[in-house]
Amino acid sequence: MAQRTALTLLAVIIVLFAMPGWAQASTYRFWNFWVVESGQWVYSPLGPASTFPTDGSVQGWVFAATDADSASVAPSMDPAAIFDSACSATPGDPELKRVAFVIDSGSLDIAPDGEVPPAVTVLCASGVLDANGYELLNSVVDLRTENGFICAMNSYPAMECSAEFDPQATQESPSVSEGVPQETPPPSSSVAPLGTAVAIGLAAVAGFYFWRRRTA
Repeated sequence: MAQRTALTLLAVIIVLFAMPGWAQASTYRFWNFWVVESGQWVYSPLGPASTFPTDGSVQGWVFAATDADSASVAPSMDPAAIFDSACSATPGDPELKRVAFVIDSGSLDIAPDGEVPPAVTVLCASGVLDANGYELLNSVVDLRTENGFICAMNSYPAMECSAEFDPQATQESPSVSEGVPQETPPPSSSVAPLGTAVAIGLAAVAGFYFWRRRTA
């Protein structure tokens, strides 16, 4: 009985070690899409073509490095100020709608090698009343897409499309990190703590097994 219990506990530990959830999640850098709800930025799981903003709406795009375990980075501008800043010079028209966009290219520490993020910009798109978010964005921004995914805005980034990103390597690079605040801390590695947990678990199983043999 003790042997079967020990083997069962060992199997559980091995299964936990092999589960993908224990592994460190990959991080990717790409353009994140944001909308405004109740005056606050809200990350949108939908693509812009699935949104139909009304006149006076604001949408945001941020080039950021995110993974399955971390929240995306919201646009740096207050959404309440963006529409007036972008569209104050565009007169209203009952047959058209005006939608403001903020394009935030992110920080230098996540930029592709050799590239510098453009400054944050606000733009005003004017379109027909049933235009979707993608059509409006495409009217004011030069988009590079791949299989329906927005890879670049106004040629940033120049080549890549949702590339894998290593925050640890970026922070260790003097050419990138020197003098630049590190806004994206490297994710803590789960390998070392997990290895320790497995070793402790194995020791506990072995101790339990031999204790039961002595007391049998």
